[in-house]
Amino acid sequence: MVELHSEPTLHTALLQFIFPFSIKPGQDKELIASLQKDGFTRFFLDNKELENAYYGEGYCVSHEKMERSYLPFAAHVLFPREKDSDSFRRFSRVNDLPCRLEMLFESVNFRILSTDVFLCPFELGFLTIRVAIEEKNLPFSTVLEFADRFRTLEDVCYQDKHAFIHCQEKSFGRVEDFVFKNLVSGLEPFLDPAEIDGAYFETLPFFVDERMLVQAFYGFNREEELDEISVELRYRASQLDGLTIDGKPFTSASDPEYIEQYTREHCYSRWGRTPII
Repeated sequence: MVELHSEPTLHTALLQFIFPFSIKPGQDKELIASLQKDGFTRFFLDNKELENAYYGEGYCVSHEKMERSYLPFAAHVLFPREKDSDSFRRFSRVNDLPCRLEMLFESVNFRILSTDVFLCPFELGFLTIRVAIEEKNLPFSTVLEFADRFRTLEDVCYQDKHAFIHCQEKSFGRVEDFVFKNLVSGLEPFLDPAEIDGAYFETLPFFVDERMLVQAFYGFNREEELDEISVELRYRASQLDGLTIDGKPFTSASDPEYIEQYTREHCYSRWGRTPII
């Protein structure tokens, strides 16, 4: 176990929670109309005014560099010029919504920056929720615990049942209710329930273990002389190993050789070290 007071702390935590889903057959046009009615805007690369609209204060995503990140034969599908149903159609909305996640041992203030809904070929879709933690010097384990609780749409463990989201004088006992009854309330009627036919407990289609996928950027405080992020911290970040029910940091594997092997195989270390010239 690692004590919280000895852990590295963060000055920045930006997270994206991604929910893949199936769209009811033939409902994409109705879904688009519903999204636009709810304030979502169609995303096009040539609209450069959107470069700093969705990512939080001080952050900008270059549309030109975004296009150049992909091979030319894929760019026209990912970033179409026209409203092509055989492409990735992105609809985005700024939320700027201050919220608080109450967990077993502490609460974390956060802000919903924006949401995206991607409509893809073959009646597939993705919901993306961008979140910024509005706390300074939070222990790394607390942020991992936040991510693990927020990504869990349906309560599946003790910690989930004791997590609550407070937002605009409303409280939500399940992330599912916060997302589909408050954040993107018009999306749920278009989800295709065929994927869960025959399931005993799942109530939402097309994702694994009732959890969203997570992408995150963590900024560690330099004054703590963190020369290198340890193998254990990198492994815990990949697994979102936050806190136990006793409020202590934990690692979901105990074999050091396995942790080393997993981290070596999955880490992208191109910019892991800064050369000294």
